[in-house]
Amino acid sequence: MIGTPDDRIRPNTNITRAEVATIFFRLITDEVRAMYWVQENPFSDVELQNWFNNAVSTMSNANIFDGFPNGTFVPNQPITRAEMTAVVVRFMEQMDGTHLLANHFNDIASHWAAEYINTAAVNGWVQDLHGRDGAFYPDRPITRAEVAAMINRISGRLVAYVEDLLPGMRIWPDNANVNARYYFDIQSATNAYTFSWRDADNVVERWVTIIPPRDWAVLERPDSRPGDILYP
Repeated sequence: MIGTPDDRIRPNTNITRAEVATIFFRLITDEVRAMYWVQENPFSDVELQNWFNNAVSTMSNANIFDGFPNGTFVPNQPITRAEMTAVVVRFMEQMDGTHLLANHFNDIASHWAAEYINTAAVNGWVQDLHGRDGAFYPDRPITRAEVAAMINRISGRLVAYVEDLLPGMRIWPDNANVNARYYFDIQSATNAYTFSWRDADNVVERWVTIIPPRDWAVLERPDSRPGDILYP
């Protein structure tokens, strides 16, 4: 994840479908990105000159994202918790039948994304929204902090102590409270780093080095090619 033009990360702001497609576009390996790279798509509202075209086109080609029955993608619409969960499960290729055992939340029984949500719950990638009422609120827009948490869970990225971060990391004026529930999720999702394990169970990370950020904007141009992002 990267920040907004005003140098904020906006953890409590809703995130759009195009922005989430771009996150996964950056998350895949260079080899996979080149394999699925296209600049054409079936959506009437995603055009070559759009900054998100390459990401949406490529991730749609990889069958990670779907559009709507009317042929649109609606890139600037906030993505819902259900839609985000479906993307995560497709990305992780984890439709193994365990979702049929039971509904893990009390408000998804007849929802189109119930199987995706239950599969994600089995794998520990999603939680109920408030941690107390057993509801998932599948049609509620998801926030940037919630997306960061889900990305970290599927990536196995977990840092839990301030002393395990590094002084050269990217910091955000609107993610300065180390006691905020999303502080570590945002820091992990907005920095590239190498790490070692803090604990014997290989669960909690200790950062070792900061990796310089890539200039992802080079892949947002109409004349972009997947190799443009490779390091020299």
